[in-house]
Amino acid sequence: NVIVSEETGNHQGDADYLWYIDPLDGTFNFTRGTPIFCTMIGLAYKGRMALSAIYDPMLNRLYFAKRGRGAFLNDARIHCSRQKTLENSYGCVSAQMRMKEQRRFMTRLLQQLATQPFWLSMLGSSGITAGYVTRGVRDWWARMGGGGPWDTAAGALLLQEAGSVITTKDGRPWRTGDTSLVAANKYLHPQLLRLVRGK
Repeated sequence: NVIVSEETGNHQGDADYLWYIDPLDGTFNFTRGTPIFCTMIGLAYKGRMALSAIYDPMLNRLYFAKRGRGAFLNDARIHCSRQKTLENSYGCVSAQMRMKEQRRFMTRLLQQLATQPFWLSMLGSSGITAGYVTRGVRDWWARMGGGGPWDTAAGALLLQEAGSVITTKDGRPWRTGDTSLVAANKYLHPQLLRLVRGK
C-alpha cells in the first residue's frame, strides 16, 4: 500500500493499492474560522478508484461511495442534479485564483452571464464541493487543476456513483491522479465543457 498525500510529500505511487488522503481539506477556511472543511480519503486499486469517503465534521455528514454501488450520505442514497441547462444552474468553481487558466475560465463565465445567467459558489474546499454536487444541491463543478490528486480522488468517485459525468478540463475521461475535473449530469456536462474549453 502507498499513501499519496500533501502532508507526506508523496504525489504518486505504483503500488496496486493507493490511498489518497487529505486530512484537512479547506485549510484556508479552517484557519479563518470558516466552518467549511473536511477530511477526504480515497482508495484506488490498480489505477481505478474503488472507495471514497468525505467527512464534514461541522455538520456530521459522511459521504461514502464504493465503485458500482452508488453514493451515500449518512447511509441514504444520493444522486446528482437533474438540471438540464446552464441557465439558472448553480455551479461551483475553485476559490483559488493563482492559475492563469482559472482566471481565463472565470472571464468566460462572466461573459456567459450576459446571455445565460446562473449562480456560482466558491466554497474553498474540494471535498465539500464534491459533496454538494453529489447530492444535487449544486449542479456542477469545474476545477482547472492545481493542488494534488488528493484534492480530486475521493470526490471523483462520489460524483460518478451519483450519476455525474466526469472529465478533465480537456474533455478526456477523468483518471486517478488527474487534478482538473469537470463534473455535471449528462445534460449539463457538454454545455459546461464547451465553456471550460472556450469553444
